[in-house]
Amino acid sequence: MCRGLILVALAITISSAPSRIAIAQSQDTSSKRQSVPGNSKSFAVYAARPRYPYEARAKGMAGSGVVLMKVDSRTGYVTSAQMLKSTGYKLLDEAALEAFRRWRFKPGTVSVVKSPITFTMRGVRF
Repeated sequence: MCRGLILVALAITISSAPSRIAIAQSQDTSSKRQSVPGNSKSFAVYAARPRYPYEARAKGMAGSGVVLMKVDSRTGYVTSAQMLKSTGYKLLDEAALEAFRRWRFKPGTVSVVKSPITFTMRGVRF
């Protein structure tokens, strides 16, 4: 008779556990919508590759910067992009912004994204 009571208590505990998990997941998702540290490409549905302008490459322009994207969390479309930290060259900044404005994210996941970008003579890393 004792075994039956223990099993019933265990079943009640297990059945109430998913609601706690769902609450934790929904809280976690809302924090992701605010800002994405780390790898922003993991949330992107489409990540346009920035082009390295011929003129910039020919002149040996290289540099690293950070782009801030504001995203419509309902649609996943980037609504604005700006340089938080310039690459040091207007031409490279414009190429970065052109690409990042075309990024798309899974709807409901993010609203603000920071993404680093580096232009080197070997290519572009983002």
